[in-house]
Amino acid sequence: MKKITIRIIAKIILIIIGVMALYSLYGYINNLYQQDFFSHILDSANSLLAQQAYDFTFTNELLTMYRQSLGGSIFYTCLFVSCLLVFIFLRFKSTETFLWTISWVLTATFSVATLAICGVAIRYASNHDLKKIISSKEDLSDFLRVASQSPSDSSYAPPVFIKTGLFIQSMQFNSANDVVVTCYIWQKYDRKQLQDTTLHIGFVLPEATAVNISHAYTKEYKDFIVYGWDVETTIRETFSYKNYPFDFQNVWVRMWHKDFEKNIVLIPDLDAYKQVHPDAKMGIEEHIVLPGWEITQSFFGYMYNDYNANFGIPDYVGLDAFPELYYCILVKRFVLTTFISELLPILTILFILFVCVSIAHDEASDDFFKFNVMELLSLATAIVFVIILLQVDLRRKISSSEVLYIEYYYFMLYAVIFGILFDYIMLNRFKHFKIIQYGDNILIKVGLLPLCTGFILCVTYITFT
Repeated sequence: MKKITIRIIAKIILIIIGVMALYSLYGYINNLYQQDFFSHILDSANSLLAQQAYDFTFTNELLTMYRQSLGGSIFYTCLFVSCLLVFIFLRFKSTETFLWTISWVLTATFSVATLAICGVAIRYASNHDLKKIISSKEDLSDFLRVASQSPSDSSYAPPVFIKTGLFIQSMQFNSANDVVVTCYIWQKYDRKQLQDTTLHIGFVLPEATAVNISHAYTKEYKDFIVYGWDVETTIRETFSYKNYPFDFQNVWVRMWHKDFEKNIVLIPDLDAYKQVHPDAKMGIEEHIVLPGWEITQSFFGYMYNDYNANFGIPDYVGLDAFPELYYCILVKRFVLTTFISELLPILTILFILFVCVSIAHDEASDDFFKFNVMELLSLATAIVFVIILLQVDLRRKISSSEVLYIEYYYFMLYAVIFGILFDYIMLNRFKHFKIIQYGDNILIKVGLLPLCTGFILCVTYITFT
């Protein structure tokens, strides 16, 4: 009677979870329908993303919605399928073949869903923190109109706009937070601007830890003069590696005018580029080499930064919400490289642990595999040592104050190892636990992979969506 009651309660819980999963799935699919996602898939040329291609802020928000809704649809579909399979397991008499079938189906479902969510996160990625994106000449005109409207009570002179451009020749990640950039930077000065004898020519890279600037050229034209510099600099930035190894990074070059205490605003020289849309990768050498990364977009933008010091300059104008020019490069990591170097060792260790569970047995029985607890302990110790080395090496390469996505795989392996040791002890020392003894430990054997892949699926969904 007690066994029947537990089964009934379990079935009721599964039905409730399944209904909630279907309701959530309906909400995500309906959200995708309202945001023109299916038109984007079937007729991408006439979709919202194509129609608003030059509205970078809009497309960024739309990509975020697609990523969240698609991730939610995949996750709740898997949740419903798993509830259905477990319900079938509770409904019918279970044979060993039946249990292994459900185990492999759940494992395959969770694995495919995890890969799908990762693929969605890569396909519909959006990564920038700028307040204003300049992705067209219309965006620049709007910015100039707003920036020219000084407050009526302002004691500062009207802003001076100086066109500034940049062309990246090479780029390399030296460490987790340092990027070495070699580039040309130029500025265009109107001849009227140069009549101001107090105006200096040049720029400042405030986030550079090392910089080597050499004058490259000066070109005079009827209405303006162009000054160009050859720049090699190491820029230190705070990158988020939370999604590693499926992460995107925003590498930016932040620029001030040399007279940064004045009301001088640098604006992008869009006339110097053939195409200014982010997907055109303007300002980047066509054959640039960036090992392990792929450049996806580049664009100019602004941040309105505040400072709690005036740098010792009483009339410094940039204390509150001053627009600072950023040149941004979005890069994503090559998946194949990270899979071989990071995920393949983890999957190999998980396979070894699965084999250990599969051959676990009662030591009192006559088994072909003479696998006692000391041998299992020795193997577990060796595997733990390998995992620790992998994680320490990862932390040495990537210094981050947050838990990385891939580290949850390591945490899972630690839990599996200790779980196997505990299961082996229970199997040989506590004969009255029927769940452990049932079918020669069959429930633990068939449950290991679904539990691991289900855990990874949950972590992937939470991390990426």
